[in-house]
Amino acid sequence: MATPQEKLAESLKALSELQSRGTVASRTVNLSRAHRERLLKSGFLQEVMKGWYIAARPDDAAGEGTAWYASFWAFCAAYLRERFGRDRSLQVEPHRQARANLQYAGWAEFRAKEAWPGALHNQPP
Repeated sequence: MATPQEKLAESLKALSELQSRGTVASRTVNLSRAHRERLLKSGFLQEVMKGWYIAARPDDAAGEGTAWYASFWAFCAAYLRERFGRDRSLQVEPHRQARANLQYAGWAEFRAKEAWPGALHNQPP
């Protein structure tokens, strides 16, 4: 009978095979139930939403978002492809434009405060 360490090693090998194929966000069907439960319990897998998982580090603190931020776009692509098929795509340009507008607005407000203190709130300088 295999030891718990050997079973975990098998599960890690299954996860490694998924990652070597370029899978960042995996669905429930990509891993057997035993592998998935073992990896979740040991902290090597993190549930993003029901049925969707990403690889994680077991030594990360609770609530640590590094694994999520590193996998976000790959998860979005995999989830949307699964849900809507390949006839849809996620474009980054609208996000970039919105972010640029927010950054410009913040810069403009900063410059206005610097040039005319209190002018933004109808206060005398």
